[in-house]
Amino acid sequence: MFETIITPKSKLISGWALGLLISILLASSPVSAQVMLNDSLSIKLKKAKDMSDTFNLRSTTKLKSDQLTKIFVRCKVDPLNDQPFDVNAFSVLDTVNKVRYRMISYHDYKNLMVFRTGVAKSYLKTEILNKNGKPVYGLPDYDPEVYDSFEDYNFEGYTNIQIPVNFTKVVHGHFAGKPLSDKAELSLIYYSPTELNRFTADMEYSVIISAKEPVLELYYGKNKVSELDIEFKGK
Repeated sequence: MFETIITPKSKLISGWALGLLISILLASSPVSAQVMLNDSLSIKLKKAKDMSDTFNLRSTTKLKSDQLTKIFVRCKVDPLNDQPFDVNAFSVLDTVNKVRYRMISYHDYKNLMVFRTGVAKSYLKTEILNKNGKPVYGLPDYDPEVYDSFEDYNFEGYTNIQIPVNFTKVVHGHFAGKPLSDKAELSLIYYSPTELNRFTADMEYSVIISAKEPVLELYYGKNKVSELDIEFKGK
């Protein structure tokens, strides 16, 4: 599990989280909005909710901040042309504070799926090596040949918010919850295209709530999928 933190000075930090969050009831908004893109792709929003303090077995992130909250978005995706689906084109826009968020976690699957073949694979944007100059076991692979399209869909007047993961404890070890090195090992995470068809996509985004209350919209590329009607627990 990863831990994403923002300090009081609004410096974004993240770290390796230990333990589990206590399970609580969720305040979620049932939704069903669908968009068709060029007769080749169908995306239907199924769920959007605040889950900043929620236990979720599939979640790979945990937040510890009064300035951030974590939202969960679920979509049904059907690439009608049976082509690989570009996961990194998903983003969430805050139309009030004029920011665009990259997802911090992604998971795709089909019902009754036994083997996870063809699913999107996570990658490091920045190479991280151990003291011997070798890749670190348990971290996503680093492969610059795998293209990241997130910045291909920038919006004029919007600032991209991309929160890196801190792997320092994984790379250098830790004692009593503190890393054994002052060298921070940070990297953004992105994903390879998925080869699934008619699948479910679960995404998590870290959203800043310390400014004006956000008004959020889910986009795929430059195409709006749906507004996200979310009641924030911290507001």
